[in-house]
Amino acid sequence: MAHTVEVHTYFDTSQTPLNTNKKSGNRAAYIQKQEKAIALKNKKSLQIKKVIGFIVSPIVIMILVFIIMLKTIQRRKLLQSARQQSGVTGDIVHIFDIPNDIGPALVSERIAKSVTNAKLIIATLLDLIARRKIAMTYDDIQKQDDITYSVLDETNLQPFELVFINMIFGKYRRAVVHAEFKQPESGVSNRIKKDISSFTKALKEAEKQASIIDHVLTNKIKSQQFFLTLALIISTIISTFLLGIFAYSTQAWSMWYVIFTEIIVVILVLIFSIKPAIFYKVPDGFQEKWQWDGFAKMLHDIAHLENKTVLDVQLWDKLLAYAIIFGEAKNVAKQMKVWSQKVDTDDSIIFVPIMLYGDDWSESLIYNIENDGAFHVDNNVNGDGGGFSAGSSGGAGGGSDGAF
Repeated sequence: MAHTVEVHTYFDTSQTPLNTNKKSGNRAAYIQKQEKAIALKNKKSLQIKKVIGFIVSPIVIMILVFIIMLKTIQRRKLLQSARQQSGVTGDIVHIFDIPNDIGPALVSERIAKSVTNAKLIIATLLDLIARRKIAMTYDDIQKQDDITYSVLDETNLQPFELVFINMIFGKYRRAVVHAEFKQPESGVSNRIKKDISSFTKALKEAEKQASIIDHVLTNKIKSQQFFLTLALIISTIISTFLLGIFAYSTQAWSMWYVIFTEIIVVILVLIFSIKPAIFYKVPDGFQEKWQWDGFAKMLHDIAHLENKTVLDVQLWDKLLAYAIIFGEAKNVAKQMKVWSQKVDTDDSIIFVPIMLYGDDWSESLIYNIENDGAFHVDNNVNGDGGGFSAGSSGGAGGGSDGAF
C-alpha cells in the first residue's frame, strides 16, 4: 500500500539557481512556525479524540445505562405493588376451572398471549364444536380427510365468532370437508387468507370492550422503554464506529478495551431490561391473569395430576381448545387419550377426535393450515406440527350423528 509524505524544507537560493519557487524573508523561521502549528494541531486533535474515547463516549453510554436501569427497577416495583394490591403475589397454583370461558382466541388477546393465526383458527373451531355451535360428522372414522364440519347454531355468538363462522363456512354456510384445510386453493383456504385480518381485528375489538389490561399505562411504559433502548443501541453503534476509527488513527489501542467494555455492559443491561411489562387492571385484571397462569400450569402438569380432579370439573370437551393457545395441545391430548381408556365416563364430555385420530390431531391440523393450506402461499406463521398420517382409531361415539 502506497503512502504519501509531505515534506516541508527550504534551500539557500545560491545553491539552487535554477529554482523559480523563491520566497523572500526568513523562511527558516516561517517554516518552523508552520511546523509547530501543525504539531500543535495534531496534538490537540489527538487530545480531543482521547477525551471523546475515554471520557465523553463512556459517560454518554453510562448515563443511558443508568436511566434504563432506574426505569426498569421502577417498573418492576410498580408491577410488584400492583400485584400486592390485587393479592396475587403468591406462587402459581393449579387452577382446574376455566377462569373466564369466553373462548380461547379472545383469551389469548385478553392476556396478551402470542399465538399464531393457525392456532387461533383451530382453537376457535374446537371451542365452537364443544359448544355445539359447529357439528363434526363422519361416515368412516378411518377416513380422516372426510370429516365434515357444518354450522349448527349461530345464536349467542360474539361478533368475532360470527366473523369466524363466515370465514370458515362462507356467506351461504356451506359445509367444509377436513381435507379442504390442507389445500391452498380450496374455498376455506381462500376465505381464511381473505378474512383472517378481519377475524384478528374483531378479536382486538372484543378485547377492548372488556379489557383486563391497563393499556394506557402499559403503552406508556412500552414507549418509554422502546425509545430508551433505541437510544442506547444507536449510541453504542455510533460510539463503536467512532472509537474504532480513533483507535486506528491515534494508535491508542486501549480504546478497543473501552469499546469491548461498552458492548458487554450494554448487552447485560438489555438482557436485564428487555422483557416488556404488561400492567393489568387492579385488582380484577391481575387476579384473572393469575388464574390463567394457574390454568396453564395445570395444563402443563396434567400428566402428573389425578384424573378424577380434572374429570370432576368436566372440561374434557373444551380442554384441548384452550390448551392450544397455551402451547400444551399435544401434552393435553396425549394425557386425555390415556385417561379415556381408563375412565368410564359419559361420551358427551370426551373430545372424540382425540380418540379417533390420535394425540397429535390438533397440531396436525394446525400444521396443515400453516404449511399446506391457507398460509401456504403467503406463509405468515411458523409451522409446529407433525405429519397428519399419525393417529389411531376406536374409542367413543361417532357416526353421522355428530362428534360427541
